[in-house]
Amino acid sequence: MREKKIYESCRRLLTVCADCKKDEKILIVTDDDCLEIGLAIWDAAEEFPNKSMILMPTRKMHGEEPTDLVAAAMLEADVIFRATKFSLSHSFARRRARENGARDLNCCDYDIAMLEHGGLYNDFFAGESRRFVDRMPKTASVFDSVINPPKTETILAGERNGLNTVPGMQMLVSQMDVIFKFLFDVELQPWHKAACVAHMCEYLGVQL
Repeated sequence: MREKKIYESCRRLLTVCADCKKDEKILIVTDDDCLEIGLAIWDAAEEFPNKSMILMPTRKMHGEEPTDLVAAAMLEADVIFRATKFSLSHSFARRRARENGARDLNCCDYDIAMLEHGGLYNDFFAGESRRFVDRMPKTASVFDSVINPPKTETILAGERNGLNTVPGMQMLVSQMDVIFKFLFDVELQPWHKAACVAHMCEYLGVQL
């Protein structure tokens, strides 16, 4: 029998990061590689009666669509926790769930060490963290307008043919210095920028 362990970090994911309400439908999406993390979130959600967890085969790359069953479950959820090896952030299933009003937390590639110590134990409402939290709504708006610009006929044609692209990637890279200055009040050096671009392209599976 599996030993149940409640991690304070998972409680914070539920109550602080997602601000879950008792009457909301909470969905935990996980896969074969990250089931341990999915179960940890499930255990921490013991006080939330309308929770469910769905397991799918591990995807092969970031942005790959989940199974039809998972996509349908995401559409019905108020809050989604994605404890998966590869991110679903740029999947159509995730976009549709967000358009339907779901709050969505990416727990991609978490491990147990991250649940035991580190950033999830940060007090997001004190000191320097408060300053970053206050900036997040405006920052999220900036990123959303760059990564998800108004859909042109070219983008719509790509979607009709099953393409999942990040059309604002070039603009995001060109404005990276401004974004880092706004978020962290630091000057981004050329070698840092090159490393960031390489990591983003690898993560998103795109080329510039």
